[in-house]
Amino acid sequence: MPCRPPHWKLLGLILAVSGLAGCSAYMPYAGPRVGAVEQVGHNKTLDGIQLVNVNYALAHEIKDRIEKPKLNHLQYFTNPNPQLYTVGPGDTLQVYIWEAPPAMLFATSTGSTGVGAGSGSIMTAIPAQMVGSNGEITVPFAGPIPCAGKTLDEIAAEIRTRLKNMAHDPQVVVHLVNNHAQSISVVGNVHKSTQVPLIPGGFGG
Repeated sequence: MPCRPPHWKLLGLILAVSGLAGCSAYMPYAGPRVGAVEQVGHNKTLDGIQLVNVNYALAHEIKDRIEKPKLNHLQYFTNPNPQLYTVGPGDTLQVYIWEAPPAMLFATSTGSTGVGAGSGSIMTAIPAQMVGSNGEITVPFAGPIPCAGKTLDEIAAEIRTRLKNMAHDPQVVVHLVNNHAQSISVVGNVHKSTQVPLIPGGFGG
């Protein structure tokens, strides 16, 4: 006949189980307990919070709302009209100036080259310059040129206006060499954190 455990052992087991049940009130936790949430309508601490029964239909709707916008994030980093790209401090620009014959201003400049057989047209490449913190670059004979907040075409028009009374029918093209003013920092779960410039048409690299 098997031996039964002494009564004092049985009593100790009952007390231990009772003690564990009472310990739940002293266990550390974060956020409201189930009972408090279920009584949200009468709990002043949770005032203003609506209790919603989450089912599969609601879960799918929330999932769709979260994921669909991600597919459209690239639209914020593309420019449908590259001509509207505006220059900022830190961008590097290069200026090309053509002077119709007879060239009067840039005919003997170091960076000048003849363009077109027998045309006599002179093209001068101004060394690339970074737009300063004041938003300007400097062009010989034209002086400081404000660039910040302007498009490349607007900058070229400003340079041409300043040169037209000194050069013979000058034509100006401004080229964006490097873009540092508008860029995106790529961090997080990537192989290497880096900065990606936003070129006029969208992403660059």
